[in-house]
Amino acid sequence: MKHLRLLDLRNNCRIQKLPNSICKLQNLQTLALCGCEKLEELPKDIRYLIRLRIFLVTTKKNSLPGCPNSLRFLRLSNCGNLESLVETMQVCTSLRVLFIDNCGGLNSLLPTLKFLTALEALLFENCEKLDLIEMEDNQDDFPTSLRALAFVGLPQLVAIPDWIKRSTKSLQILYIESCPNLTALPEWLVNLESLRRLKIKNCPKLSSLSKGKLCLPTLRSFIIAECPELIRRCQPEIGEDWHMIAHASKIYLDDKRIKKAYN
Repeated sequence: MKHLRLLDLRNNCRIQKLPNSICKLQNLQTLALCGCEKLEELPKDIRYLIRLRIFLVTTKKNSLPGCPNSLRFLRLSNCGNLESLVETMQVCTSLRVLFIDNCGGLNSLLPTLKFLTALEALLFENCEKLDLIEMEDNQDDFPTSLRALAFVGLPQLVAIPDWIKRSTKSLQILYIESCPNLTALPEWLVNLESLRRLKIKNCPKLSSLSKGKLCLPTLRSFIIAECPELIRRCQPEIGEDWHMIAHASKIYLDDKRIKKAYN
């Protein structure tokens, strides 16, 4: 077993505990525990898996043990009791992708993001208590190299956090979906000079785009769906906000592609 590189126990509905002896698998690169909804205890020495690159986990614990610095991809899924990531994030300085979904007990990431200096993709989905605005006190501590960012199913999101401005030169993909209390897009959106894809879906309170002209030179795809007032304002030629997006090469309004003839 010492040469094992992949251990996949996904969707095992019976397992409750993993033995600490798993941490002797020094060549393990992927540990998949997503869907293990009865898992109550993780190996305490998981940080010693020095070649671990990918860690996918579902657990009933309210915190996670420290992960190895070798970790590149971390997904936390259906961890309903999870409250804190402090111990985990302090050592994940090489992490590239963080995906958190269906973690209803997680209400803040303070002060964990400041440790993720290499982070390139950050995705949140269906975390109803998560407050991202609270994290704005010390913006100089946030990652500067984000390429992809997704906010999906976040009822606490009322505004796009200003700490994203730290990644204005690198951000290429921005998804905002099912955020029922989001009311406005930030004025600094025009500074996302590398943005290629912008998708906004099911944000009914969002009534207009950023003030000024969305002159994003690299924008290739602009998608708006299930945002009635925003759709109205972005109608070709006649909408109040049409001039802000007309330069994009692909525009979709409620899944209908606007013909290039309008550009």
